[in-house]
Amino acid sequence: MTRWLATLTLAALVLALAGRGAAGPADAQGRGDGLDQPLAIDLCGAGAPGETHFTLAATGDTFPHETIQAVAEARDYDYLFDHIRPFLRAADLAYTNFDGAMLEGAGYTGYPAFTFNPRLAAALKNAGIGLVSTANNHILDRGPEGLDATLDVLARNGIQQHGAVKSTDTGRARPPFLQLNLARDGVGVRVAFLSFTWGTNGIPDPYGQVNLLWQSTDYGEQGGVRQSVLDAVAAARRAADVVVVAAHWGEEYESYPTEYQKEGAAKLAAAGADVILGAQSHTLQPVDVIDTGGRKTLVIYSLANFLAAQGALQEEYFAATSVVFYVGLLRHSDGRVTVSGYRYLPTLMTDDDTRPAPIPARGNEREIAHVRLMMREVAGKRQLSPAPPAGRVEVCPRAGQPVGPPAQVLVVTPQAATATPAATARSRG
Repeated sequence: MTRWLATLTLAALVLALAGRGAAGPADAQGRGDGLDQPLAIDLCGAGAPGETHFTLAATGDTFPHETIQAVAEARDYDYLFDHIRPFLRAADLAYTNFDGAMLEGAGYTGYPAFTFNPRLAAALKNAGIGLVSTANNHILDRGPEGLDATLDVLARNGIQQHGAVKSTDTGRARPPFLQLNLARDGVGVRVAFLSFTWGTNGIPDPYGQVNLLWQSTDYGEQGGVRQSVLDAVAAARRAADVVVVAAHWGEEYESYPTEYQKEGAAKLAAAGADVILGAQSHTLQPVDVIDTGGRKTLVIYSLANFLAAQGALQEEYFAATSVVFYVGLLRHSDGRVTVSGYRYLPTLMTDDDTRPAPIPARGNEREIAHVRLMMREVAGKRQLSPAPPAGRVEVCPRAGQPVGPPAQVLVVTPQAATATPAATARSRG
């Protein structure tokens, strides 16, 4: 009875938001894939003695437009993250998709070709971001030179990345994934991270620097995961406890994934992915759990925008609304590692559309309802308070469970493998 009421309530929520950018008429009638229904699943387990929990915080696209960059230049780049910093630092590892280039002295620009001050990287690191995806459609906005410079800036600031390599490295065999080791109290988890994109907006990639996801590199011809991608995920599965894949895919300003996204997620899960972090649509898309022979894969089809000035599209597409998405990793007493679920902090671009902040507890009911629709729950039981956390965010809070500092993160260089083929993008309309 309770589950039936939750389903009915969420369906009513879809109807209420259908004309306001959260869902289209077809979605209001009910989707065949169930992504508009509550996600009733508990992956936390029984809380047995000897379990160790870790938390990954994931955010969406970081591509500050010129208005944001102007504020940062006038005040400071750390200013951009003042509201959100405590929530990123409350995880063992925090991630974002870095969508653009950092090239010193190139002139800082916004859409359609993003170029950022390298000080942005230092501010991201200070905010708690330690991992980024560099496979996306704007990473080549300044060509190979800009991408090479961006990778250098990230490395100098201690931010790990996967998704692209320097132009001087493309002739060499390269690791198919990045391995990170999280450790606490003598207990460790090996996390393999991989990143791929649909394309680069038609910008040529003459050295094959960027990891590509689909058979085609045309925006309008997405679908069909490359075998080289599946092979890389399978290699990561053999080497690590947890496999996290960042996928830059899908249609812009769509609240639900396409069929090819869902098919791609199923293939990535079957190849060994435990977590799939989507981006590209600039608006939230739903979370789901894929069952592959009993192994559960947590997927969020789009994390929306983390740092971007798209408030003009908020009314229709919720382009200024997002989440900090917390993924739980659980090492069981028998040594197994599983994904233990998710929690989320609703966020909104504030201060004249220049920096993200938690959505207040009162007001912004429309935005909260939209976030809960995409997080597939009604009551907000997984939702975090907008008050800064006192310690590490726990996805599976247990009574009496101590809250300690974030885990240590060590980078491991796995054995190099054959480079992932990356064909030159052809065009985008």
